[in-house]
Amino acid sequence: MWVLFLVTREELHREWTMLQKRQLFGCYRNRLYNQRGISLLPLAISIAIFTIIAVQYNLPQIEQQRRKVNITNAQMTSAQILNAALDYRVDNGLWPVNASDLTPTYLSIINNNAWGHGWTFIQPPGSLGLVLATQTRDNRTAMALAAKYGAIARVCANGIQLCGAPDLNGNWVHIGIAPP
Repeated sequence: MWVLFLVTREELHREWTMLQKRQLFGCYRNRLYNQRGISLLPLAISIAIFTIIAVQYNLPQIEQQRRKVNITNAQMTSAQILNAALDYRVDNGLWPVNASDLTPTYLSIINNNAWGHGWTFIQPPGSLGLVLATQTRDNRTAMALAAKYGAIARVCANGIQLCGAPDLNGNWVHIGIAPP
């Protein structure tokens, strides 16, 4: 038996559009569900590798810059201490025994060097001069700081006693000055 449905043009158009929408959205939804995106694990690994390479490349340069700044700061601090010691000698006729003798008249404060060590005065026996001694982090740093002063500084292994000859393995720097 055949049944004849009378459908208007608008109803046919509406049914057709609904069918198209169902097919379109259903297909789109399935595509999104089945689509595989990029995993975060390879992205995290590549970022970690890039960071390690960047740090490995820049770390020696950063360390070298920090070393140069520390050496320059130590040179400036020692120059201030030596100038204050000379002023102390001019005023009192003798060298200061300790670095603390210079504060607060000649220096407001005496800071430790960049490596956390203090400054020590050594008076050589039979000499009219004064030696300022400080300990650095390592031999290479001591050599660089002594090179900034030239002939009046030497690297020694022991900071409290004067060394007769420069010790190339020491980490103490002795800076000598003569009276005015």
